[in-house]
Amino acid sequence: MAISTHQQFKHLTLLIGLVCVQPLFVLVIKGWSSGILILAGVTCLIVIVASNLRQFDPQRNVSMGLNFRPFLLSYSLLFVSICVSGLLSNNLDVTELDSPSRFLIAIPIFIWLRHVRVDTTQTLILSVTLGLIVTLVSQTFFPSEHPWHATRMSNQFADPLSFGYITLSFALTSLISLFYAKSQPVWLMTLKGVSCCAGFYMSVLTESRSGWFAVPLVLIFLLLAKRKHLMLREVALYLIIVLGTAIAAYSFIERIHSRISEGINDLSGYSFQGIAPDTSLGLRITFLRIAYDMVSERPLAGFGNTQRKKPEVPKIVKTYASTFAIDFALSSGFHNEIITNAVHHGLMAAIASLLLFVVPLGIYWQSLRNSSSSQQHAAAVGIAFTLTFFVSSLSTEVFGLKYTASLYALITAVLCATTTQIHSETS
Repeated sequence: MAISTHQQFKHLTLLIGLVCVQPLFVLVIKGWSSGILILAGVTCLIVIVASNLRQFDPQRNVSMGLNFRPFLLSYSLLFVSICVSGLLSNNLDVTELDSPSRFLIAIPIFIWLRHVRVDTTQTLILSVTLGLIVTLVSQTFFPSEHPWHATRMSNQFADPLSFGYITLSFALTSLISLFYAKSQPVWLMTLKGVSCCAGFYMSVLTESRSGWFAVPLVLIFLLLAKRKHLMLREVALYLIIVLGTAIAAYSFIERIHSRISEGINDLSGYSFQGIAPDTSLGLRITFLRIAYDMVSERPLAGFGNTQRKKPEVPKIVKTYASTFAIDFALSSGFHNEIITNAVHHGLMAAIASLLLFVVPLGIYWQSLRNSSSSQQHAAAVGIAFTLTFFVSSLSTEVFGLKYTASLYALITAVLCATTTQIHSETS
């Protein structure tokens, strides 16, 4: 029996809701992020297969733009590179494929959304804004005990670093959407403004510095994208506002002031002579030095997951790194997504990690120059979200955890699909 138009619309609405609902409880319910990704990915795959693949011909997707193959490459290369690393070292650990597999699961979502050609950005942003408010309510009225520092906002499954950059990324996407979306009702604009403040507030309470450099970076990135429409005085005013806001935050918000001052002191006190000091930022510099020497020794196969089996580090490492720094790097990661993958799985994995940021940003940048307001909205939101994760990845691992990998994989797949499908219609 044929399915009616009303039923088709209902099924389409339900599936779009499933694809976009992930941000709502990502920081409230443990396992929510991964569960929604898997459910949405499997459902989209079933829909594609049920259509006998006739309407999802890869050649048709390629013809819809030059971004299809690069996206598929970026979403599959990390999985492949870890497999290759394991084979080269004769030590393939299938548990290492758990987080990278999240990107493979998101591929059917990307393909399906490109096919249906529905702008999901507003639905996704609504989920993001409500998610920030739900998270703030949960943290305020239903706080839970967690293993992290008592004064830093977090929960049982999200450490302060992850909690901080996720809420910050949501705050920036809400802010960008507020200015880029067209024909917004007053209630939605108000909701975006409130949620943006809630996101910044919670990120500050985590006392995490991860991702905060993305704030001026996002604003500058979007300024450059609209440079043809800006006069010199507008640029000057824009930069003054950004600089003034940063100075005010440093001067009047104690947590920001103390964390920035601590970072400045750590950098000024770091020495490349002898054993380096084990300060917060000092350790991160030492981690980079350790990683360089380790990758130089095994650039292709890597050393495997050092958290499970600690390898012997090169002798030169012990001339500048303390025992604490070495053990910390091997057991807790190198506090950098790309560097950690380079040490664990070789340079191919490092390149794969980088492509997960570069390819989406390239797609967004290309689309941001298009005249379609819907496309600009999707691309601008994507830039804010991706840049925040990228900047955060420079000081902590963002794909090593299943729920953060699931969050990035799904949201990026949705935004890239929406952006490229709109581009195909307007190009």
